[in-house]
Amino acid sequence: IELFNLRKIEDKIKDTFSLKTPASNQAFFEKCLIEMPFPIIDTSTLYKATRISNNDTFTIHLRPSSASPLYLEIEQKLPKNSKQTVIIPQGIIKNSLNQTNDSLSFSLQIDSESDYGNFFFNINDTLNENMSYILILEDNQGKALNKQFSNNKERITFSNLKEGSYKLRIILDMNKNKEWDYGDYSQSRLPEEILYFPKPINIRKNWDL
Repeated sequence: IELFNLRKIEDKIKDTFSLKTPASNQAFFEKCLIEMPFPIIDTSTLYKATRISNNDTFTIHLRPSSASPLYLEIEQKLPKNSKQTVIIPQGIIKNSLNQTNDSLSFSLQIDSESDYGNFFFNINDTLNENMSYILILEDNQGKALNKQFSNNKERITFSNLKEGSYKLRIILDMNKNKEWDYGDYSQSRLPEEILYFPKPINIRKNWDL
């Protein structure tokens, strides 16, 4: 029965596959990722595509993303604060099912540094000179957005933050292992202390806090 069903599935497999259009608004500091339904066969090949900007045409390259085999990324950095049209020709990419890609055309709006704010701060702990910290930046719903590690009296930077309000969670990393450790009753050990910065962190565009 399993073999019969497998043949039925194979009969329905198409010769081509579609690429998923990425989000139209792209951060200047992030890779533009194009999603595929299945991994590609050749992970070492650079695939030629075209971008159009201000009626000028340029050749760009797509390569398999190091983050996931289900993504291609544009190798070149796209110009900041620009509008781009990317055209991927049909049949240049083959996946693990021996399918080739359908053509794809999409538009991108690339932002710039002025669309973001930066948050700088120092911890000056006079009671624990050799303390280390785990610093977690959260949105208003408590979702962790960024994590950093710091020593006492060290300058910390959270950069390229979208406009809005944030919270900062601070974990006193007593054993310096860069993770929160829970308590142990048998060893009379309390969990590592967690503190919150007492005020909301309000980030504005093109502004350092």
